[in-house]
Amino acid sequence: MKADRPFTGLGDAGITGLIGEGRFAKSNFIFEVLGSIDELSSVIGTAKASITDEIIKQQLSDIQVTLYKIMTELSYTDQSKLKNPLINSDHVLLLEDKIIQISSSIAIPADFILPGDSLQAGFLDIARTITRKVERRIVELDGLLSIQNKLIMQYINRLSTYFFMLEIQILHDQGIDNPTMAK
Repeated sequence: MKADRPFTGLGDAGITGLIGEGRFAKSNFIFEVLGSIDELSSVIGTAKASITDEIIKQQLSDIQVTLYKIMTELSYTDQSKLKNPLINSDHVLLLEDKIIQISSSIAIPADFILPGDSLQAGFLDIARTITRKVERRIVELDGLLSIQNKLIMQYINRLSTYFFMLEIQILHDQGIDNPTMAK
């Protein structure tokens, strides 16, 4: 790719590549999964831009980096060629620790809350719902291809809980201790 031409044109016919051999139709389900993860990273970036807490911003950046590792790992056409998985139990444990830390410091609503009590919390709720979509897509992909690294699914499952907990924390930090309930 030349600097004065920031496109290759290789995908103009609806075919693209992954890591490894072969070219694939852009309608292949793997690209639905990768696109959903990319969408999630984008909304995390929007949430990050709206939040002023530097620690939370760094956590969100770290999550975006992890999502790119997940996309890389899922992009291998032959997952057996990935000798060292990019996602390990430490990624899952880190999220679990953050969830426990938040839950021990604030009251968690017993029922569903309606998003929209603050812009920042709203972006985190969008991240939570897109994470659930990503989870459904990964489970479906696993049924088609049998993903070797099952920690990817665990990480994504914890990630949606993390976003919910962070949404509640942000509301609390903004003085909204009684979010709008769905009932």
